[in-house]
Amino acid sequence: FPILSGGQFYRHYWILLMFPLGTALALACSQLAPARAWQLIAAALVLPLGFSAYDVARPRADVGSQLSLDHRLVPAERIARWFRANAGPGSSIYGLCSGGALYGNLRVDPPFPHLWSSEIQTLASARRDLVKFLASEQRPTYVAVLEDPGICDPSGGLRSTLAANYRVAASFDGWDVFERRS
Repeated sequence: FPILSGGQFYRHYWILLMFPLGTALALACSQLAPARAWQLIAAALVLPLGFSAYDVARPRADVGSQLSLDHRLVPAERIARWFRANAGPGSSIYGLCSGGALYGNLRVDPPFPHLWSSEIQTLASARRDLVKFLASEQRPTYVAVLEDPGICDPSGGLRSTLAANYRVAASFDGWDVFERRS
């Protein structure tokens, strides 16, 4: 349970609490007179429905940064559209250090098992394996840099591997997509 494990608790994890809270609400309602139970249910629905209506009315460009605090969601959509339009047969893409939204938009599996910077920062083997992967013959055709490589790998290994094996092919909202050098 992320709350008890400390850290890494993002807003969208609150959905995990809805089942126990709903169960507690149902238990409380079962102990009340029907009129009071309906008042409690109505009160419990007003706030989430109000926030939901407010969130649905948000401008599309603000959804990622304001709802999930992830400023990469809209650029990931643009990168996915660009990839579909420009990728040749057999092309692959890696979302450097934070590619979950990119793979969701593309509906493809990531070519490397570690998606998040926290994994790459924490596991020395993941950093080492990622640097080797991006320098290997099996490296992806494109790398979407969705987070500063220095955050994932402060040693500079990722940055120098990208410079040696890739060139900038496109840029979206300040996020670069690198293309494999032949």
